[in-house]
Amino acid sequence: ELKEKLRNTEIQVNKQDGEIRSLTTTTEEIRDDLNNNYYDRTMVNEIVQTAETGVTNTFSEAGGNNVFRNTGLWFKNESEDKETNPYEFWVGQVVRGRNDQSSTKNSMMLQSGKLSQEQEVPNGNYAISFYYHKLISLATATVTINDRTYNLDSENVTQFYTGQKDSDTEEYIIFPVEVTAGHLKIEFETDTNNSVEVYDLMANKGTVKLAYSQNENETTTDTVNISKGITITSSDVDVKFKADADGIRTLDNNNNTITDFTDKGMTTNEAVIKNEAQIVGILRQRVGNQVWDSLVI
Repeated sequence: ELKEKLRNTEIQVNKQDGEIRSLTTTTEEIRDDLNNNYYDRTMVNEIVQTAETGVTNTFSEAGGNNVFRNTGLWFKNESEDKETNPYEFWVGQVVRGRNDQSSTKNSMMLQSGKLSQEQEVPNGNYAISFYYHKLISLATATVTINDRTYNLDSENVTQFYTGQKDSDTEEYIIFPVEVTAGHLKIEFETDTNNSVEVYDLMANKGTVKLAYSQNENETTTDTVNISKGITITSSDVDVKFKADADGIRTLDNNNNTITDFTDKGMTTNEAVIKNEAQIVGILRQRVGNQVWDSLVI
């Protein structure tokens, strides 16, 4: 019939309709992939008030899409090989640093030798990214991801990520990662202690790098207790903040005082004063490229 012929003709020539069906199918595949392969990040804020301890506010963040473990160096190794492998899931020497630009406020200071982590993962595509900063220009540093090695030679803060292309040639500078043997391994190597700082190391399933998150099995917690004074602790750092009526203090995990502010002044292990300081009648100040000491009368 004419109506049927018209319908058939319309279906054959209407490529736009075919693209819509293709787009619908692709959207459904992406939705299924997200539901099956990625985890939710859960954040919980809990306030508890008791007569004994006052008010305690605990903020916990759990879950994430990171394949690698202990990327913030929160968990120290307590096994027999802790001298050679001081942090859990890592093989090799590394020192935990502090960096305010890091999502965890922690960083990895690479030491002379190799530092590696390997995880068993399903085969498929993965994206790896991190920030790094080469601190010693004469040092040699590399990162190896499965079987490909890249130089870490930028003396500015630089983001390294797999799948990066040259803007002119569109050729890969850093190749995408495709796992075919069920293992994902990253290995840093340098010839000088503290030569490179690395932070926000992330490995996620898929070809697109995601924002940094922790591993799905890890939880970080910040706790504020208000009772006789205010105490702030965090699982991310080894320092505790305590404010009482007689002063403000920062303490380490063993409750040793690092810095103490009281009505008589300040006592601290280290102090950084950038421009000017007056100490017992002597004024020290920066003048151009020089530092001048003068007597204050």
